[in-house]
Amino acid sequence: EASTAPSAPSLPAELWAHALQFLFFDEVIPITSRNSIFFLPDVSAEIRTLHVRHSQNLRESSENLKQFENVDDINVFSLIEELEHQPAQHGRNRNVTNLHLDVETIENFIPFISHFPKLSVCFLGGLSSDSDFTYSLDGDQRFDVPDHQVQIAKLIESVCQGYLVGVLSTDIKLYGVVGYHGRRGC
Repeated sequence: EASTAPSAPSLPAELWAHALQFLFFDEVIPITSRNSIFFLPDVSAEIRTLHVRHSQNLRESSENLKQFENVDDINVFSLIEELEHQPAQHGRNRNVTNLHLDVETIENFIPFISHFPKLSVCFLGGLSSDSDFTYSLDGDQRFDVPDHQVQIAKLIESVCQGYLVGVLSTDIKLYGVVGYHGRRGC
């Protein structure tokens, strides 16, 4: 009698990894977990790109992050969330965007990306609600965090400290809200 337990289709790890790189990290973790019915050895090690949309994913355990040893590209979209976008109108010639600045992302960004020894490119910003474009700090933007300038300064300081103390490789290129290549600018 055949087993009724579900199983993942038999595909090479490289193909699974290619498909998973189009999912968000919070969707990848349950699929690649050793407790998952779909767990396939070697798939996590084949994944090269991660997309993080929730700040709590930046607190993922070191044990879980170790399995993604070959990640070289990370996009962190949890720093900025669009709350409201007001297009330019008669009498006002600039767009105004109200944004949420996620302090938890600021606090956990450097510890998270430091787990990936092959990381070479990283974006830090957010996703626009009306398109696939990403946010960085430009234009006429209003934040819901009163001390947003202080928080951004903390973020920049933590990035610089990461480079200076060697937690981040000087080969990592950061884009988005913070744009650095190595220690330049620190």
